[in-house]
Amino acid sequence: EVILESQIFLKKNKNEIVINILSIAYITKGLFDESISLLEKFLKKEPNNYSFLNNLGLSFLKKGDFIKAQYNFKRSLDIKPNQVQTLNNFGSLMRDLEKPQEAINYFKKALILGQNIFETNYNLASVYQSVGNYDLSLKFFHKALLINSKFTVADRNISLMTKYTNNDAHFKSMKKKYDDKKLSNYQL
Repeated sequence: EVILESQIFLKKNKNEIVINILSIAYITKGLFDESISLLEKFLKKEPNNYSFLNNLGLSFLKKGDFIKAQYNFKRSLDIKPNQVQTLNNFGSLMRDLEKPQEAINYFKKALILGQNIFETNYNLASVYQSVGNYDLSLKFFHKALLINSKFTVADRNISLMTKYTNNDAHFKSMKKKYDDKKLSNYQL
């Protein structure tokens, strides 16, 4: 529905926000080539639009074309070096390329610029977990949960590491969340 409405609106008004919404909708549906085509079309008119470049990089990242993803994230950051979403996406790329220290650096820079970003806290926690730094991983999973307390995937990861800390407070917190009938199946 978002895709159809955005396409209709875009025919009448070439609005940057709608272009980005449509691009993200395509990405969410796994329609990476449609997102790439859309963004490349509008980048011909606005070659320095850092937001379009970030979404183009994200489209390539999700498609698995890491070279083009990196190229577009770099272009976006050349235009706007402190763009938090691009820093987060670049960190995700570095994580996928199995370059954990570079991923950590991008995520940390993004968090310095915007502390209350759920996704970046979660991503940083995941990278720390992957390299065995459980203390920092726990710290950032907890920060992510402070921002979005119903995101129980972070809870699951904390539960895995809680075995190392012998702390049952997290189990009690998880049980309370599971008893809350408002959680969707995805959140469970």
